[in-house]
Amino acid sequence: MKSGWNGRTLIWMVLLQIGIFSFGCDNPGTQTRIKKSVAHLPEKEKIKEVKVNGDKGEHEDADEQDDNKYVKPVPQPPQDMVEDLPDSNTRYIYLTFDDGPQTGTMNCYRICKELGVKASFFMVGQHADRHLRYIVDTIRDSYPEMVLVNHSYSHAHNHYKKFYAAPAAAQFDFYRAQDSLRIPYKILRLPGNSTWSVRERLTGPHNTLRTARLLDSAGYDLIGWDVEWNFKGKESAPVQSAEQMVKMIDAYADSKHLKTRNHIVILTHDRMFAPTAASDSLYKFIGELRKNRRYVFRTIDQYPGIKRNKT
Repeated sequence: MKSGWNGRTLIWMVLLQIGIFSFGCDNPGTQTRIKKSVAHLPEKEKIKEVKVNGDKGEHEDADEQDDNKYVKPVPQPPQDMVEDLPDSNTRYIYLTFDDGPQTGTMNCYRICKELGVKASFFMVGQHADRHLRYIVDTIRDSYPEMVLVNHSYSHAHNHYKKFYAAPAAAQFDFYRAQDSLRIPYKILRLPGNSTWSVRERLTGPHNTLRTARLLDSAGYDLIGWDVEWNFKGKESAPVQSAEQMVKMIDAYADSKHLKTRNHIVILTHDRMFAPTAASDSLYKFIGELRKNRRYVFRTIDQYPGIKRNKT
C-alpha cells in the first residue's frame, strides 16, 4: 500500500512541476529569465525561442519568412510587343486615285511625295500601254508610301450593267489586271460602284453582289469609298474647291455614316489633276488636311479588316 501511495505521490509531484513551469512561461518576467539563461550558450547550441503567445518568434525558419514576404509579380508583356494606342481623336485618311495610269497620275504622285502623305492608286490594266508602263512600276516600287491596287483590266468598258451581269467574266477581268500590272495585294475596287467586302461583310448595289461574292471567295478585299471629289465635263475638272473638300472631310470626321468610324476613304481620279490649276487645288487640299493634327494618312492596305492577301 505504501509503495502504491508513493507512486501516486510522485505522479502528482511531476504534474505540479509541469503546471508551475507552464504558468511561469506565461509570465513576462519568466520569459526574460529564459532568454537570459540561453544567452551565454554557444551559437550552435542556442535553441529557438519558445512561442508562448501564439505569435511567431524572431528566429523563424528562413524559408517560412520568405514565403510570408514573397509577392508574386504581375506579368508584363515584352516591350517590343507593346503598341502605342492612337488617341480616340485620331481620324485616318485614305486618299485613293482611280483609273490610272493617266496623264494626271504623276502629278498626284509627286504632290503626295512632296507633302509626305500616303496614297493608294487603283489602276486599270488596259491603260498601262508601253508609254505609261513606267508609271505603274513607279507606284509599285514606292510602297509603303504608295500602294498599287486593282481597278479591273477593262473598267467594264464603261458598260457596268452588262459587266456585272456576267460575274465569271468580270472575275476573270480582275485576274487579268492583277497579272498584267503585277499588283502585290488582293485589294480591288469595282468600276462605277461603291461595293465593300471587309471583315466578312459584303455590301453594295445589288447588281454587283454576284461578282463581289466570287472575288471575295477568291480572297480579295473590295473597297468602296466614303467621300468623292467629283468631276465634270470632258476635261474631268474638279467640281468642289480645295476649301469645300476640306470642310466636307471635317464634317465626315465625326460622322456615324462612315463605313468604319474614324476612317475616311476619299475617292478621286488621276485625270482630274492633269491641269496645273487642278493640281494646285490638290496640293492645297492635302496641305490643309496636314495642318490638322488629328488627321493621319494611310494606304488602303492598312484599312481595318483588310486581309492583305498576296498574289
